[in-house]
Amino acid sequence: MSKVSVIIPVYNGEAYIKEALISVLNQSYKDIEIIVVDDGSTDLSSVIINDFIEDNRNFKIKYIRQENKGPSIARNTGIENANGDYIALLDSDDCYHSDKIYEHVTFLLRNPRIDIVYGDLTIVNKNNEIQNILKAEMPSENPNLFLASMLFRQFIPGPATLVGKRECFIETPYNPSIIYAEDYDLTIRLAMKYHFAYVPEGIYYCRRHDSNLTNNHKAQVESENEIVKKLGERYIWEIINLTPLSTSDKNFLFAKIMMKIGKYQDAFDKLIAIKNKNEVINFYLGNLYYYQNEYQKAINFYNLAIEQNNSMAEVYNNLGICYAMCNNCDKAQAAFITALNQRPNYLDATHNLEVIYKNIDNFKFTRKELRKELLTYGGQ
Repeated sequence: MSKVSVIIPVYNGEAYIKEALISVLNQSYKDIEIIVVDDGSTDLSSVIINDFIEDNRNFKIKYIRQENKGPSIARNTGIENANGDYIALLDSDDCYHSDKIYEHVTFLLRNPRIDIVYGDLTIVNKNNEIQNILKAEMPSENPNLFLASMLFRQFIPGPATLVGKRECFIETPYNPSIIYAEDYDLTIRLAMKYHFAYVPEGIYYCRRHDSNLTNNHKAQVESENEIVKKLGERYIWEIINLTPLSTSDKNFLFAKIMMKIGKYQDAFDKLIAIKNKNEVINFYLGNLYYYQNEYQKAINFYNLAIEQNNSMAEVYNNLGICYAMCNNCDKAQAAFITALNQRPNYLDATHNLEVIYKNIDNFKFTRKELRKELLTYGGQ
Protein backbone atom coordinates (compact mmCIF):
# COMPACT_ATOMS: atom_id res chain seq x y z
CA MET A 1 0.00 0.00 0.00
CA SER A 2 1.00 3.63 -0.50
CA LYS A 3 0.73 6.09 2.32
CA VAL A 4 -1.74 8.96 1.96
CA SER A 5 -1.37 12.27 3.79
CA VAL A 6 -4.69 14.01 4.45
CA ILE A 7 -4.17 17.76 4.89
CA ILE A 8 -6.77 19.53 7.06
CA PRO A 9 -6.39 23.30 7.57
CA VAL A 10 -8.57 24.61 10.39
CA TYR A 11 -9.45 28.06 11.62
CA ASN A 12 -12.08 28.34 14.36
CA GLY A 13 -13.57 25.03 13.30
CA GLU A 14 -14.75 23.73 16.66
CA ALA A 15 -18.20 22.86 15.34
CA TYR A 16 -17.12 20.29 12.74
CA ILE A 17 -13.41 19.45 13.04
CA LYS A 18 -14.02 16.30 15.10
CA GLU A 19 -16.44 14.96 12.49
CA ALA A 20 -13.88 15.65 9.76
CA LEU A 21 -11.22 13.76 11.72
CA ILE A 22 -13.54 10.82 12.40
CA SER A 23 -14.33 10.54 8.68
CA VAL A 24 -10.61 10.06 7.98
CA LEU A 25 -10.19 7.65 10.86
CA ASN A 26 -13.03 5.54 9.43
CA GLN A 27 -11.56 5.21 5.94
CA SER A 28 -11.52 1.70 4.47
CA TYR A 29 -8.04 2.52 3.14
CA LYS A 30 -5.83 2.38 6.23
CA ASP A 31 -2.34 3.59 5.33
CA ILE A 32 -3.14 7.20 6.16
CA GLU A 33 -1.63 10.02 8.17
CA ILE A 34 -3.54 13.15 9.13
CA ILE A 35 -1.85 16.54 9.22
CA VAL A 36 -3.96 19.21 10.90
CA VAL A 37 -2.71 22.77 10.51
CA ASP A 38 -4.36 25.09 13.02
CA ASP A 39 -4.20 28.53 11.45
CA GLY A 40 -4.35 30.49 14.71
CA SER A 41 -7.79 29.40 15.92
CA THR A 42 -9.20 31.34 18.89
CA ASP A 43 -12.04 28.93 19.70
CA LEU A 44 -11.88 25.41 21.14
CA SER A 45 -10.46 23.82 17.97
CA SER A 46 -7.07 23.10 19.57
CA VAL A 47 -8.69 21.45 22.60
CA ILE A 48 -10.89 19.24 20.42
CA ILE A 49 -7.98 18.26 18.17
CA ASN A 50 -5.64 17.44 21.06
CA ASP A 51 -8.34 15.41 22.80
CA PHE A 52 -8.94 13.50 19.56
CA ILE A 53 -5.23 12.77 19.21
CA GLU A 54 -5.07 11.56 22.82
CA ASP A 55 -8.03 9.24 22.25
CA ASN A 56 -6.55 7.83 19.01
CA ARG A 57 -2.88 7.33 19.79
CA ASN A 58 -2.58 4.42 17.36
CA PHE A 59 -3.46 6.66 14.42
CA LYS A 60 -0.85 8.86 12.74
CA ILE A 61 -1.96 12.43 13.44
CA LYS A 62 0.36 15.43 13.28
CA TYR A 63 -0.90 18.69 14.76
CA ILE A 64 0.77 21.94 13.71
CA ARG A 65 -0.29 25.26 15.16
CA GLN A 66 0.75 28.53 13.51
CA GLU A 67 -0.19 32.20 13.56
CA ASN A 68 -3.12 33.06 11.35
CA LYS A 69 -1.76 33.28 7.78
CA GLY A 70 -4.71 32.15 5.68
CA PRO A 71 -5.84 28.80 4.24
CA SER A 72 -3.32 28.72 1.37
CA ILE A 73 -0.29 28.94 3.66
CA ALA A 74 -1.94 26.49 6.06
CA ARG A 75 -2.38 23.94 3.28
CA ASN A 76 1.19 24.49 2.09
CA THR A 77 2.44 23.93 5.64
CA GLY A 78 0.57 20.65 5.79
CA ILE A 79 1.90 19.52 2.42
CA GLU A 80 5.49 20.40 3.39
CA ASN A 81 5.15 18.22 6.49
CA ALA A 82 3.55 15.28 4.67
CA ASN A 83 5.27 11.92 4.43
CA GLY A 84 2.75 10.22 2.18
CA ASP A 85 3.14 9.14 -1.42
CA TYR A 86 -0.18 10.87 -2.12
CA ILE A 87 -1.78 14.07 -0.84
CA ALA A 88 -5.51 14.37 -0.15
CA LEU A 89 -7.25 17.58 0.85
CA LEU A 90 -10.06 18.01 3.36
CA ASP A 91 -11.60 21.20 4.72
CA SER A 92 -12.27 21.17 8.45
CA ASP A 93 -16.04 21.53 8.10
CA ASP A 94 -16.36 18.78 5.46
CA CYS A 95 -15.94 15.02 5.61
CA TYR A 96 -15.25 11.92 3.53
CA HIS A 97 -17.33 8.90 2.64
CA SER A 98 -15.63 5.84 4.15
CA ASP A 99 -14.36 4.70 0.72
CA LYS A 100 -13.22 8.11 -0.53
CA ILE A 101 -9.48 7.52 -0.22
CA TYR A 102 -9.72 3.90 -1.34
CA GLU A 103 -11.52 4.78 -4.58
CA HIS A 104 -9.19 7.61 -5.56
CA VAL A 105 -5.89 6.04 -4.54
CA THR A 106 -6.81 2.69 -6.10
CA PHE A 107 -7.46 4.49 -9.40
CA LEU A 108 -4.10 6.28 -9.18
CA LEU A 109 -2.26 3.04 -8.44
CA ARG A 110 -3.90 1.32 -11.40
CA ASN A 111 -3.25 4.27 -13.73
CA PRO A 112 0.34 5.42 -13.12
CA ARG A 113 0.27 7.96 -15.96
CA ILE A 114 -2.43 9.89 -14.05
CA ASP A 115 -1.05 12.30 -11.45
CA ILE A 116 -4.17 13.81 -9.87
CA VAL A 117 -7.81 12.78 -9.57
CA TYR A 118 -10.90 14.73 -8.59
CA GLY A 119 -14.57 13.98 -8.03
CA ASP A 120 -18.04 15.34 -7.37
CA LEU A 121 -19.31 17.27 -4.37
CA THR A 122 -22.18 16.00 -2.28
CA ILE A 123 -23.60 19.08 -0.58
CA VAL A 124 -24.92 18.56 2.95
CA ASN A 125 -26.30 20.98 5.51
CA LYS A 126 -25.29 21.37 9.15
CA ASN A 127 -27.38 18.30 10.00
CA ASN A 128 -25.68 16.15 7.34
CA GLU A 129 -28.81 16.09 5.19
CA ILE A 130 -27.99 15.88 1.48
CA GLN A 131 -28.99 19.06 -0.35
CA ASN A 132 -27.48 18.61 -3.80
CA ILE A 133 -24.82 16.82 -5.81
CA LEU A 134 -22.53 18.98 -7.92
CA LYS A 135 -21.12 16.97 -10.79
CA ALA A 136 -17.63 17.69 -12.03
CA GLU A 137 -16.76 17.39 -15.71
CA MET A 138 -13.92 15.86 -17.71
CA PRO A 139 -13.76 17.92 -20.92
CA SER A 140 -10.94 15.89 -22.47
CA GLU A 141 -8.15 13.43 -21.70
CA ASN A 142 -5.93 15.56 -23.93
CA PRO A 143 -3.91 17.64 -21.41
CA ASN A 144 -3.83 20.77 -23.57
CA LEU A 145 -7.57 20.73 -24.14
CA PHE A 146 -8.11 19.98 -20.44
CA LEU A 147 -6.07 23.07 -19.54
CA ALA A 148 -7.61 25.27 -22.23
CA SER A 149 -11.10 24.30 -21.09
CA MET A 150 -10.18 25.15 -17.51
CA LEU A 151 -9.05 28.62 -18.57
CA PHE A 152 -12.62 29.22 -19.68
CA ARG A 153 -14.39 27.61 -16.74
CA GLN A 154 -13.54 25.86 -13.49
CA PHE A 155 -15.28 22.54 -14.12
CA ILE A 156 -14.07 21.01 -10.85
CA PRO A 157 -16.71 22.32 -8.42
CA GLY A 158 -14.78 20.95 -5.44
CA PRO A 159 -10.99 21.39 -5.67
CA ALA A 160 -10.85 19.97 -2.13
CA THR A 161 -11.71 16.60 -3.70
CA LEU A 162 -8.23 16.48 -5.25
CA VAL A 163 -5.99 13.50 -4.49
CA GLY A 164 -2.62 13.39 -6.17
CA LYS A 165 1.01 12.45 -6.09
CA ARG A 166 2.91 14.27 -3.37
CA GLU A 167 5.45 15.77 -5.76
CA CYS A 168 2.69 17.57 -7.67
CA PHE A 169 1.74 19.64 -4.63
CA ILE A 170 5.34 20.09 -3.47
CA GLU A 171 6.43 21.46 -6.85
CA THR A 172 3.19 23.43 -7.35
CA PRO A 173 2.00 24.81 -3.99
CA TYR A 174 -0.85 27.19 -3.29
CA ASN A 175 -0.16 30.85 -4.08
CA PRO A 176 -0.51 32.64 -0.72
CA SER A 177 -0.93 36.05 -2.39
CA ILE A 178 -4.31 35.06 -3.84
CA ILE A 179 -7.20 35.56 -1.42
CA TYR A 180 -10.09 34.59 -3.67
CA ALA A 181 -10.04 31.74 -6.20
CA GLU A 182 -6.82 30.27 -4.82
CA ASP A 183 -8.13 26.80 -5.69
CA TYR A 184 -8.74 27.84 -9.30
CA ASP A 185 -5.23 29.22 -9.55
CA LEU A 186 -3.83 25.97 -8.13
CA THR A 187 -5.75 23.70 -10.51
CA ILE A 188 -4.66 25.78 -13.53
CA ARG A 189 -1.01 25.59 -12.55
CA LEU A 190 -1.29 21.86 -11.81
CA ALA A 191 -2.97 21.31 -15.18
CA MET A 192 0.00 22.99 -16.89
CA LYS A 193 2.26 20.15 -15.69
CA TYR A 194 0.25 17.07 -14.77
CA HIS A 195 -2.40 14.64 -15.99
CA PHE A 196 -5.83 14.72 -14.35
CA ALA A 197 -8.66 12.19 -14.25
CA TYR A 198 -12.26 12.44 -13.07
CA VAL A 199 -13.17 9.67 -10.60
CA PRO A 200 -16.69 10.27 -9.26
CA GLU A 201 -16.77 7.22 -6.98
CA GLY A 202 -14.83 8.90 -4.16
CA ILE A 203 -17.55 10.84 -2.34
CA TYR A 204 -16.63 14.13 -0.67
CA TYR A 205 -19.25 15.73 1.58
CA CYS A 206 -19.13 19.54 1.44
CA ARG A 207 -21.03 21.26 4.21
CA ARG A 208 -23.04 24.41 3.65
CA HIS A 209 -23.70 26.34 6.83
CA ASP A 210 -24.06 29.92 8.06
CA SER A 211 -20.34 30.48 8.56
CA ASN A 212 -19.32 29.61 5.00
CA LEU A 213 -22.24 31.12 3.09
CA THR A 214 -20.89 34.67 3.16
CA ASN A 215 -18.19 34.10 0.54
CA ASN A 216 -17.94 37.05 -1.83
CA HIS A 217 -19.03 35.49 -5.11
CA LYS A 218 -18.34 38.67 -7.07
CA ALA A 219 -14.78 38.86 -5.75
CA GLN A 220 -14.31 35.17 -6.52
CA VAL A 221 -15.33 35.66 -10.16
CA GLU A 222 -13.20 38.79 -10.54
CA SER A 223 -10.19 36.95 -9.11
CA GLU A 224 -10.71 34.00 -11.47
CA ASN A 225 -10.80 36.35 -14.44
CA GLU A 226 -7.66 38.15 -13.31
CA ILE A 227 -5.80 34.85 -12.89
CA VAL A 228 -6.52 33.96 -16.52
CA LYS A 229 -5.85 37.49 -17.77
CA LYS A 230 -2.35 37.48 -16.28
CA LEU A 231 -1.44 34.46 -18.40
CA GLY A 232 -1.56 36.69 -21.48
CA GLU A 233 -3.35 36.29 -24.79
CA ARG A 234 -0.30 34.80 -26.51
CA TYR A 235 0.05 31.98 -23.98
CA ILE A 236 -3.69 31.27 -24.04
CA TRP A 237 -3.65 30.99 -27.84
CA GLU A 238 -0.55 28.77 -27.76
CA ILE A 239 -2.30 26.32 -25.45
CA ILE A 240 -5.49 26.31 -27.53
CA ASN A 241 -3.50 25.87 -30.73
CA LEU A 242 -1.96 22.69 -29.28
CA THR A 243 -5.37 21.10 -28.78
CA PRO A 244 -6.92 18.64 -31.27
CA LEU A 245 -9.83 21.02 -31.92
CA SER A 246 -10.80 22.14 -35.40
CA THR A 247 -9.83 25.65 -36.48
CA SER A 248 -13.36 26.93 -35.86
CA ASP A 249 -13.53 25.37 -32.42
CA LYS A 250 -10.12 26.79 -31.51
CA ASN A 251 -11.31 30.25 -32.50
CA PHE A 252 -14.52 29.76 -30.54
CA LEU A 253 -12.77 28.66 -27.36
CA PHE A 254 -10.29 31.52 -27.62
CA ALA A 255 -13.18 33.96 -28.11
CA LYS A 256 -14.96 32.67 -25.01
CA ILE A 257 -11.84 33.08 -22.90
CA MET A 258 -11.32 36.59 -24.29
CA MET A 259 -14.88 37.46 -23.31
CA LYS A 260 -14.22 36.12 -19.83
CA ILE A 261 -11.29 38.49 -19.33
CA GLY A 262 -12.98 41.49 -20.94
CA LYS A 263 -11.21 41.45 -24.33
CA TYR A 264 -14.44 41.93 -26.25
CA GLN A 265 -13.06 43.12 -29.59
CA ASP A 266 -10.71 40.14 -29.78
CA ALA A 267 -13.63 37.86 -29.03
CA PHE A 268 -15.84 39.53 -31.64
CA ASP A 269 -13.17 39.23 -34.35
CA LYS A 270 -12.88 35.48 -33.75
CA LEU A 271 -16.61 34.82 -33.54
CA ILE A 272 -17.67 36.84 -36.55
CA ALA A 273 -15.11 35.00 -38.70
CA ILE A 274 -16.65 31.59 -37.97
CA LYS A 275 -18.73 30.65 -41.01
CA ASN A 276 -21.20 28.14 -39.63
CA LYS A 277 -22.52 29.76 -36.47
CA ASN A 278 -24.46 27.46 -34.15
CA GLU A 279 -26.79 28.49 -31.33
CA VAL A 280 -23.98 28.81 -28.77
CA ILE A 281 -21.94 31.12 -31.01
CA ASN A 282 -25.02 33.24 -31.62
CA PHE A 283 -25.62 33.32 -27.86
CA TYR A 284 -22.15 34.76 -27.33
CA LEU A 285 -22.52 37.24 -30.17
CA GLY A 286 -25.71 38.40 -28.50
CA ASN A 287 -23.75 38.82 -25.28
CA LEU A 288 -21.12 40.93 -27.04
CA TYR A 289 -23.74 43.29 -28.38
CA TYR A 290 -25.34 43.46 -24.94
CA TYR A 291 -22.01 44.59 -23.46
CA GLN A 292 -22.05 47.43 -26.01
CA ASN A 293 -25.63 48.37 -25.04
CA GLU A 294 -26.82 47.48 -28.55
CA TYR A 295 -29.86 45.63 -27.25
CA GLN A 296 -31.75 45.21 -30.53
CA LYS A 297 -28.73 43.60 -32.21
CA ALA A 298 -28.37 41.35 -29.16
CA ILE A 299 -32.05 40.40 -29.43
CA ASN A 300 -31.55 39.48 -33.09
CA PHE A 301 -28.72 37.08 -32.25
CA TYR A 302 -30.59 35.56 -29.31
CA ASN A 303 -33.58 34.92 -31.56
CA LEU A 304 -31.27 33.28 -34.10
CA ALA A 305 -29.99 31.03 -31.32
CA ILE A 306 -33.56 30.14 -30.34
CA GLU A 307 -34.41 29.26 -33.94
CA GLN A 308 -31.52 26.81 -33.87
CA ASN A 309 -32.17 25.46 -30.37
CA ASN A 310 -35.13 26.56 -28.26
CA SER A 311 -33.99 24.74 -25.12
CA MET A 312 -31.18 27.07 -23.99
CA ALA A 313 -32.48 28.75 -20.84
CA GLU A 314 -29.53 31.15 -20.76
CA VAL A 315 -30.58 32.59 -24.13
CA TYR A 316 -34.07 33.32 -22.84
CA ASN A 317 -32.69 34.90 -19.67
CA ASN A 318 -30.45 37.33 -21.55
CA LEU A 319 -33.13 37.95 -24.16
CA GLY A 320 -35.46 38.92 -21.33
CA ILE A 321 -32.96 41.45 -20.02
CA CYS A 322 -32.60 43.01 -23.47
CA TYR A 323 -36.38 43.25 -23.82
CA ALA A 324 -36.54 44.93 -20.41
CA MET A 325 -33.84 47.41 -21.45
CA CYS A 326 -36.02 48.19 -24.49
CA ASN A 327 -38.98 48.76 -22.12
CA ASN A 328 -40.85 45.68 -23.31
CA CYS A 329 -41.60 44.19 -19.92
CA ASP A 330 -44.25 41.74 -21.16
CA LYS A 331 -41.79 40.04 -23.49
CA ALA A 332 -39.10 40.18 -20.79
CA GLN A 333 -41.37 38.46 -18.29
CA ALA A 334 -42.31 35.78 -20.81
CA ALA A 335 -38.64 35.13 -21.58
CA PHE A 336 -37.71 34.75 -17.90
CA ILE A 337 -40.64 32.38 -17.33
CA THR A 338 -39.54 30.27 -20.31
CA ALA A 339 -36.01 30.13 -18.89
CA LEU A 340 -37.33 28.92 -15.54
CA ASN A 341 -39.60 26.35 -17.16
CA GLN A 342 -36.48 24.88 -18.77
CA ARG A 343 -34.21 25.16 -15.71
CA PRO A 344 -36.25 25.53 -12.50
CA ASN A 345 -33.12 26.07 -10.33
CA TYR A 346 -31.78 28.85 -12.55
CA LEU A 347 -30.88 31.60 -10.07
CA ASP A 348 -30.36 34.41 -12.61
CA ALA A 349 -33.78 33.92 -14.17
CA THR A 350 -35.45 33.59 -10.75
CA HIS A 351 -33.89 36.88 -9.68
CA ASN A 352 -34.75 38.64 -12.95
CA LEU A 353 -38.39 37.65 -12.79
CA GLU A 354 -38.52 39.17 -9.32
CA VAL A 355 -36.91 42.33 -10.70
CA ILE A 356 -39.65 42.61 -13.31
CA TYR A 357 -42.37 42.15 -10.70
CA LYS A 358 -40.85 44.83 -8.45
CA ASN A 359 -40.09 47.21 -11.35
CA ILE A 360 -36.45 47.75 -10.41
CA ASP A 361 -33.27 47.70 -12.48
CA ASN A 362 -30.92 45.07 -11.09
CA PHE A 363 -30.76 42.26 -13.62
CA LYS A 364 -28.44 39.25 -13.51
CA PHE A 365 -26.89 38.56 -16.88
CA THR A 366 -25.60 35.07 -17.75
CA ARG A 367 -22.18 35.37 -19.35
CA LYS A 368 -21.56 31.70 -20.20
CA GLU A 369 -23.58 28.75 -21.39
CA LEU A 370 -25.04 26.93 -18.42
CA ARG A 371 -23.48 23.87 -16.83
CA LYS A 372 -25.31 20.57 -17.01
CA GLU A 373 -25.58 20.83 -13.22
CA LEU A 374 -26.31 24.31 -11.93
CA LEU A 375 -24.34 25.56 -8.95
CA THR A 376 -26.15 27.23 -6.10
CA TYR A 377 -24.82 29.72 -3.61
CA GLY A 378 -27.32 29.31 -0.83
CA GLY A 379 -28.03 26.50 1.62
CA GLN A 380 -29.26 25.47 5.00
